[in-house]
Amino acid sequence: MRDDGAGMEPEELARQRERLERPAVTLGMEHIGLPNVQDRIRYYFGDSYGLEIESAPGAGTAVTVVVPGSMALAAPSANPKEAAPAGR
Repeated sequence: MRDDGAGMEPEELARQRERLERPAVTLGMEHIGLPNVQDRIRYYFGDSYGLEIESAPGAGTAVTVVVPGSMALAAPSANPKEAAPAGR
């Protein structure tokens, strides 16, 4: 995902990357989206996978979702019941 917004200063980018490297403690926290997604990806696929953030002032921000290759190539099901794991 990429935006063309203001981007982040190098210090803020470093803070965001560091924040993603440790498990999220979201109780009472604001802005929990990226840490929550990162934790879920790592829970399902392992620590080699997750989110990568690139940003520069005036150049916007890009977040890449890194998952195992077979997942990245799988086409989404047209039937929502087939796409959801059993019991959900």
